[in-house]
Amino acid sequence: MITWRLCGIVISIAFWWHQGARASAEEIKAQGLSNPLWAIPLTKLSATRDRPLFSPTRRPPPLIARPATVAPMVTPPQPDRPQFSLVGTAISANDSFGLFLENINKQVFRLKIGDAHSGWTLRSLQQRSASLEKSGSVVAVELPAHTLPGGSLAAIAAGHPIALVKD
Repeated sequence: MITWRLCGIVISIAFWWHQGARASAEEIKAQGLSNPLWAIPLTKLSATRDRPLFSPTRRPPPLIARPATVAPMVTPPQPDRPQFSLVGTAISANDSFGLFLENINKQVFRLKIGDAHSGWTLRSLQQRSASLEKSGSVVAVELPAHTLPGGSLAAIAAGHPIALVKD
């Protein structure tokens, strides 16, 4: 309530000041008032009384709450995956190659480091994985966790992975 009155008084003073109805400092001291605003009679503050500062007509229209739009999560495109899986590796000091099984027609093929198949180039081989590159993206293909002991070509043909390491 006091804030409203104070704002009204400030507005009224501004209006009064503009109209030149300023009381002199001597008049204020002669009346014994410590606050110069007290020297202004309330009848001269009609503009504040007629149109208060915080009346509903002086307020801006209320803002319309808009529903928050949530941007859909954009997942980065997954790198292209080869259409074949690693079924075995053969690593030696002289020559290394990987054995792969095509997922569509189940044919087994072999790639040496630097060879390509379906646009995928074999870049490196480890005992249980191979790195393939296509169009600048590199994908690591690994052998599944289960292997047959004493791997054989029959195991490869059956789709069971093996790893051959020659020292």
